[in-house]
Amino acid sequence: MTKTLDFDAPLTEAELDQLYRDGKLPRAGLQYLLQMIAPRNLWGQWADKLSLVVGVLLVLAGIVFFFAFNWREMPGWQKLGLINLGLVACLVGALLRRLDSVAGQALAIGASLFVGVFMAVFGQIYQTGADAYQLFMMWALLILPWAVLSKSLALWTLWLVIAHIFMVAIWVQTVGDGFEIDVPLAGVGLLAFGLQSFHAKKHPGGWTDHKWFSWIWLFYSLTITAFLVGAWVFKLRYGLKIYSDPFDGRLQDVAGLIGLVLHILGYYLVFKHFSNLISAQIWTLISSILVSAIFLILFAEWVFDWGDGGLLFGGLFMAAVVAGIFWGGIKFLSLHQFAGSPAKEVKNA
Repeated sequence: MTKTLDFDAPLTEAELDQLYRDGKLPRAGLQYLLQMIAPRNLWGQWADKLSLVVGVLLVLAGIVFFFAFNWREMPGWQKLGLINLGLVACLVGALLRRLDSVAGQALAIGASLFVGVFMAVFGQIYQTGADAYQLFMMWALLILPWAVLSKSLALWTLWLVIAHIFMVAIWVQTVGDGFEIDVPLAGVGLLAFGLQSFHAKKHPGGWTDHKWFSWIWLFYSLTITAFLVGAWVFKLRYGLKIYSDPFDGRLQDVAGLIGLVLHILGYYLVFKHFSNLISAQIWTLISSILVSAIFLILFAEWVFDWGDGGLLFGGLFMAAVVAGIFWGGIKFLSLHQFAGSPAKEVKNA
């Protein structure tokens, strides 16, 4: 039987937890109210989760160092058997603790890492001759069902990292060099940011409603798009020859243009569709650095060719340009209205 709450009296932590479990209070509202009435408890929750993550990583690191130290003395069956034992133990622990719990998700991440370790050790023992990109491709495919079932952004982050390593490895090993690979990398990062933000917007308080995931992939994607645009401008100004580029530079202009389009798409997502102040600050900061870099590429040689006087003038001028860019970024942010984190309305049912 559900307990009747007296909304005229101050709510306690237990009553807030009851509202959250009954589905009447989203996770964001719960955290906001707990921060108001008992901020130390939130730090305790973060410390508890952080300790769990650090503990899992230390255990996995210990296992890796154990294999490294005893590698020569251990027969092949023993190496693979111990790895499989750890894999099964993590899977059973994840199922017992349930995948919707922090402990269960941490154990699922441990099992996912054991999959990669098993494949690497298997290839080394039997000398399969598989390329590195094949290892990461199979690793990503094998743990994809776990990522889907776990509903854990941490496990999805691991999967995306593995997928990105696969894309870089297959490009380097089968195609060649060149910054064109940064286009799909930035696209996948922005796609991850957009899908997570869209799901969190549709289902507030759900498993995707965690800002750290969107901030990581937004920063990563915008950094790559800024690099693409900067490299493109550098190529237009000075020329850019990459000898191992299989396309002989023919796609560099296309990659730079796509990078610019993706950077503008980031602006649309951050300022128009998923309005968030910190995400907007990330976009503005990276854009400011990009504008400064473009100025240096285009005009630095001309300014500093004036000798000592040009060096002094150029330094002062660049300081003024950088200050102006950041001032413009602050004014730019002030023109956009971002909602804070207001407490969600608690409705009587």
